[in-house]
Amino acid sequence: MRWILVVIVFSTVTLAQPVEMFEIPFGGVAAPLGVLAVANDDNIADVFVKSTDGSVYKLTYDLVAHEVIGTRVPIALGSSVRYGLLTAASLGNGRWAVVLSGCLNCSVAAERYQAFLITGSGNVMDSDEMIYDVEAGGIFATFGPLTDARIARHPEGGFFVTGSATGMWGVEPTAELFSWAHDLSAPYYSYYSVGDHIMRVFPQFLTGDTLLILSTRSLGGTAAAWLSPCLTPECSTQVMGWDVSLFAEAMLRTPGGRIIAWHGDQITELLSDGGLDTLNDAASEPHWSARFAAHPDYGFAAIWQYGQSTMLARVDTNGSAPAADGSVAWNVVPQSAFVSFDGDGALLAGYAVNDTTVGLTRVPWTAPLNVPAPPMVIPKTFLLRAFPNPFNSSVSIEYDLQNAADVRLNIFNTLGQEIATLADGRSASGTHTLVWSPAAASGVYFVKLTAGELVTSQKILYIR
Repeated sequence: MRWILVVIVFSTVTLAQPVEMFEIPFGGVAAPLGVLAVANDDNIADVFVKSTDGSVYKLTYDLVAHEVIGTRVPIALGSSVRYGLLTAASLGNGRWAVVLSGCLNCSVAAERYQAFLITGSGNVMDSDEMIYDVEAGGIFATFGPLTDARIARHPEGGFFVTGSATGMWGVEPTAELFSWAHDLSAPYYSYYSVGDHIMRVFPQFLTGDTLLILSTRSLGGTAAAWLSPCLTPECSTQVMGWDVSLFAEAMLRTPGGRIIAWHGDQITELLSDGGLDTLNDAASEPHWSARFAAHPDYGFAAIWQYGQSTMLARVDTNGSAPAADGSVAWNVVPQSAFVSFDGDGALLAGYAVNDTTVGLTRVPWTAPLNVPAPPMVIPKTFLLRAFPNPFNSSVSIEYDLQNAADVRLNIFNTLGQEIATLADGRSASGTHTLVWSPAAASGVYFVKLTAGELVTSQKILYIR
């Protein structure tokens, strides 16, 4: 008897995940100026948007179902303060935290700077606390605003906020590095005087008991690593310094213990003997408005304006010679944009697309770059279109509903006055078309669609 041995080899091919782009209707009459922060947890994106009405809003978007969750939520702590957002982070289980900065009477003079730490769950803001206040005898002996705030998640829950602020002792400007623990076993506030010029700080937990704060100073200052072996005021802090000219856009410590910085157009390692080793070139030196992100297990990311496009690049810091491995470009020029990592290393970039829409681009860490940008994914919930636009006699207004809903469709002028109501009642699912033939002056108008709790708007131009 003759036996034949047949060996069957099974191979598994892991396909690289593609780049995805999403459009989110902003809603309301005010237009989005740009995305100031974005955080992603379990395919739910929390997007914080600065608007033309001076407010900051939170939008929640399901990246799998392609739909807006709930309504936009205003994040505000008082009408007398003009706010901007510094950073945001997902804390797991639907919870999030943001650091919001602002100034009183800043339209006249920056008389008093403040910063608040705000936490919430889903679309509910559940707490806020002031973590920075510039006034005589206040929390800090500082002069300028809080800058470069960052949030480091503790491995076992809770988080740590770091930042820096310029001070004034006599006539010499002095920067102060501060840290603020939250929801940890021993929350505390502490700060360190770090000398002249502007600081940037980059916190990360090495273990549950050890927080590493990497910092770098402008104008040829000293880079330093502040190592806190525990999180109480009594802990001693170990400091390693590099007397080098280095003002990094991003810094991290790799799992292998290397400290790597992205500064200008270079990727540099800070050596234990106090020296530097230039590893590679990064992408071309970004525009001044670039935003950066770092993840110790993956590497760096940056988003910036390039001509009439937006560019996003990444650097894998796990290799022996980290370098930018390509970029994604798309034809949007935002006033502000933000990029962050999720736990799996995917990049999530947020930006304003136009006067009515916010955009998200998700770039998995394994996604191939230097490829044409994919088409936008429009939310399933509803769409609003107006055509032709501009128009000179009548305009067709079309909207889509995934489910039946109570619908109001109104026309507003630029003063916020209601000019016409085209729909007010129950609408079935599907596509609906209405026509507006205005008996009004030429100019800009806004079509506002309210479908249940969801709101979006479209700017139209009437030319007689």
